Amino acid sequence: MNTSQNVRRFLPLLIGMLLFVVAGIQVASSQATEETLLFASDNLQTKTSECRPGSGWMWTYGPMLPEVAGRAQQTLNSIGTAITVTARSFGETDSCGNFRPYAIDFSVRISEPQIATTAEQQKIVERIGLILAEYGNPNLGNVQITFLPGEAVFTIRPDPVTFAGNRNIANQVSAPNVTAGWRRIMTPNSPAGRYTHGLAYDTQRHITVLFGGDSTGSSRLNDTWEFNGTTWTQVIPAQSPPGRVNIDQALVYDTVRTRTVLFGGLGVSGYLSDTWEYDGTTWVQVIGQSPQKRDSHAMVFDSQRGVTVLFGGYSRNTLALGIKLALHNRHQAVIITQWLMMSGVTGLFCSVG
Repeated sequence: MNTSQNVRRFLPLLIGMLLFVVAGIQVASSQATEETLLFASDNLQTKTSECRPGSGWMWTYGPMLPEVAGRAQQTLNSIGTAITVTARSFGETDSCGNFRPYAIDFSVRISEPQIATTAEQQKIVERIGLILAEYGNPNLGNVQITFLPGEAVFTIRPDPVTFAGNRNIANQVSAPNVTAGWRRIMTPNSPAGRYTHGLAYDTQRHITVLFGGDSTGSSRLNDTWEFNGTTWTQVIPAQSPPGRVNIDQALVYDTVRTRTVLFGGLGVSGYLSDTWEYDGTTWVQVIGQSPQKRDSHAMVFDSQRGVTVLFGGYSRNTLALGIKLALHNRHQAVIITQWLMMSGVTGLFCSVG
């Protein structure tokens, strides 16, 4: 048998053996790769975010602290109220997952229906804040206090300056700043339901003034209401502006002349460009130069310069308006009120004249 015949005879066998070896190598490689991935998932994550102890700190919540909550709850129950407390640490975690606590946040729920007035609740909140300060180690964080069943919520927040300075200071408790939460006020009288109305606070009389809005999807209300913190009272002025909507940012209080100022809006017949002032008794229309018709504009009173500033708005003819104007008050023998406009860097801007 010559050499060529031997090659042809054993070639299929050699090819088969070669394929078997290659397949075995692939299977082994695949298994090794799968095993490596299975046990090295943490390593892959570590390569993506390298672990460096003491670096890459990020603010985060830490573990719940039931023991701290239990001790605080036992002390708080001594003030004679049914209280439930939860506590959770707050601090920083480095790139390796090491947690460093800076404060303890508390959630307090009080089931005392008889504690219904804001004044009563405020007193309880102040007492709770002083007690929890003893348990805020290294610092007292945010404290949320909920009164049931009314769901009135109060929040005690740490002084941001003091808390920021506590980064490397232990056992220093921040002074709490108590702010009241939302609670529903049941009033004997109230305006009809509405939206896009004007609302401004009269700092001279300590009254909230409401005007206009939409109650049905097509109406244009022109009623005036005042809220004193307890009840709403409808005011019947000698004259009033025509009904309008889209004035939720277009009613402001002028603290210099003690007037509530209204401009523009969307009336029954279209966009408006009239200016009105309310002195607590009646509305008076201001006649003179004024911005063009619009609604959905923004207004604010600049107490330092004594002017009402208006910006932007919407008009069907000009779409979005990028115009700033100011209602100026000039005190002479009589008060002359007028809108002024001047060219600015980014458009049209009004300054005090």
